[in-house]
Amino acid sequence: MRYDKRIVYFDSKKAEQDSYFANVTEVSAEKISNMFPDIKEQIVIFRIGRPLEYRSGWFKIDEKYYKIVKSQRLRNASTFYGAEHRGEL
Repeated sequence: MRYDKRIVYFDSKKAEQDSYFANVTEVSAEKISNMFPDIKEQIVIFRIGRPLEYRSGWFKIDEKYYKIVKSQRLRNASTFYGAEHRGEL
């Protein structure tokens, strides 16, 4: 898996905290409706090659913001599901 996109994490107080390299995958509309039936925005999966404790906040990639809607921490990595956030934080 290639961690080739730089993403920036913002905490719930909207302060920039840290940046990481991540593997970023867009989820199809069909899978979004199955996984998150009440979310209508684009969902993106961020995989980071180390365990992180984040449960809420935002990620920024390419001038777009994504609100964390689900997180999974594994022993050697973290996975975050982000819903596209329109506008500024």
